[in-house]
Amino acid sequence: MHDLVHDFAKSVLNPKSSSQDRYLALHSYEEMAENVRWNKAASIRSLFLHLGGGISADTDMLSGFKHLHVLKLSGYDVMFLPSSIGKLLRLRLLDISSSGITSLPESLCKLYNLQALTIDGYALEGGFPKRMSDLISLRHLNYWHDDAKFKMPVQMGRLTCLQTLEFFNVSQEKGCGIEELGTLKYLRGSLEIRNLGLVEGKEAAKQAKLFEKPNLSSLRLDFERKSDNCDEDVLEGLQPHPNLQKLEIRYCMGNKIPQWLINLPKLVELRIEDCQRCSELPSLGQLPSLKRLYLRSLDNIRSIGDEFYGINTNEEEEEGRSRASGSSTRTRNSFRPLKNSMYEI
Repeated sequence: MHDLVHDFAKSVLNPKSSSQDRYLALHSYEEMAENVRWNKAASIRSLFLHLGGGISADTDMLSGFKHLHVLKLSGYDVMFLPSSIGKLLRLRLLDISSSGITSLPESLCKLYNLQALTIDGYALEGGFPKRMSDLISLRHLNYWHDDAKFKMPVQMGRLTCLQTLEFFNVSQEKGCGIEELGTLKYLRGSLEIRNLGLVEGKEAAKQAKLFEKPNLSSLRLDFERKSDNCDEDVLEGLQPHPNLQKLEIRYCMGNKIPQWLINLPKLVELRIEDCQRCSELPSLGQLPSLKRLYLRSLDNIRSIGDEFYGINTNEEEEEGRSRASGSSTRTRNSFRPLKNSMYEI
């Protein structure tokens, strides 16, 4: 993908370059037909197609661009992605985010070299194609949908090259469980995992292998509002890699937050919301990088005392006796408070 962008930049900066005919921007169905008619389409590598009048769902015209690597299809009158898209076997990048397309044809799943797919948010009314997991070269799935009932592609675990995945909805449907995340070891950036109340216990949660994903910087763990499973055990099994910088936990019905949370030395922001049964927090004051802390709707937590910094009453008594005898080896200042931090409780 980076090589394609580099070549495109060179062609723009050097109009005399021999590669200038590999990049084409068209603004009408007629222009596209003309390029196919004069056999110019075969040399095109990147096509930027803006069609104000739309495109036919069954058109075969795209197949004329048989060596195409990049296709950006835009225009809100473009309501369909032609089934002939499946003939562009060399396609690596497909961007339909600025179109009116609301469904993807099954032929898309023949694009075994596709590396990046960008879709407008909320666009896919009928979900992904059934054989989406055949796109084994896919690295970036740029798509967001905030409905926890939205169906994920079956057997996503086959997409082992995947780096960008904005959300994952856990389902009880075969091939849509949390274990599908286990093989996606290259995931990076932000990930939101929903419906965690459907996960049955700590061992099942461990199959997501979040601890083995060092490139994830932001993680949101979302449970249902009502769950019959032991959310506390599930959360225990979802321990992320120590590189995590931002963490959000919502609707967990466990009695306490796991102690692995204080083993996240790079954590900058923490949100714990609507965990109404939670009565115990870890010693969050020991997190060395924490700057922003949001605690909201934690109904069972009445107060936050010295245990926030890892201090308990017995330790204070022992420390007092030690100071009195002149043999103190640790003072209260050895616990680092949250400096320059933002609290919302």
